[in-house]
Amino acid sequence: MKKKILIVIIVFLLLFVLIVSFTTSSFLKDSISFVTIENGFLSDKIDLLSQVESEIKYQFFNGYVIELYVNKSDRVNKDDKLLQYYDNYGNKKTLYSQNAGIVSDICDRYISLYEDNYYLLADVAIEKYNQIQLNDKGFFYINNICYQATVIEKTNQVKQINGKDYYQIKLTLPVKDLLLKQSVLVSLYSDEKEGLIVDRNAIYQNEKGSFLIKEDFSNDLTNLSDYLVHVEILAYNGQYCLVNTTLKSGQRVCVIDQKLMEVIES
Repeated sequence: MKKKILIVIIVFLLLFVLIVSFTTSSFLKDSISFVTIENGFLSDKIDLLSQVESEIKYQFFNGYVIELYVNKSDRVNKDDKLLQYYDNYGNKKTLYSQNAGIVSDICDRYISLYEDNYYLLADVAIEKYNQIQLNDKGFFYINNICYQATVIEKTNQVKQINGKDYYQIKLTLPVKDLLLKQSVLVSLYSDEKEGLIVDRNAIYQNEKGSFLIKEDFSNDLTNLSDYLVHVEILAYNGQYCLVNTTLKSGQRVCVIDQKLMEVIES
């Protein structure tokens, strides 16, 4: 009798496990969403944290300063008096500003000025630097007003930031009421490119690269590697990716959301 009861319990448990497994699998399959790969055009979007900068001009003198007419951070106009000094022969002379700008520094042998022709300067990682071209257009907002900035120079100056190489990009500054060293976020857009476009939420990334997951994975939920298709991301605008892949326009791929990630990582 006890043996029969034990068998019944085991059968019941097995049925329960099968039901739970089937229900869970069905729920997961129903919860997976998809997006369609499409042909189209896409501009790459690159966000650049830029800073208002200016060229520095130096005005040198040799002698003993008698009187200073300006202080650091003062604004001066062209031909304003900067200082008076005795030269090496004892002659009294006056140093006049050759440019309009802001006094950057005052030293024993020179006064430096930030010129009035401000521009934007951004540090860009090498992979983005290579994508950016001269005359690419960007946009930024000041007090809810949109302004356009244009790439005017790709410098060869390299900075190390967290062990990574960054290059500097110069952009025009169309608004004059910004402060020197003020930070501005510029969204830069490259020329439109044609190709296969997919929602960024469908891109699955791991240590081996970027992938799309074929729709058929939802019927299996195992053997993920059989459904991974490698992609090369050619451009990204914040929502969509232009990709190089063996998949075709019209094919559906899985959206990488939290539920799908739980399946992948289980």
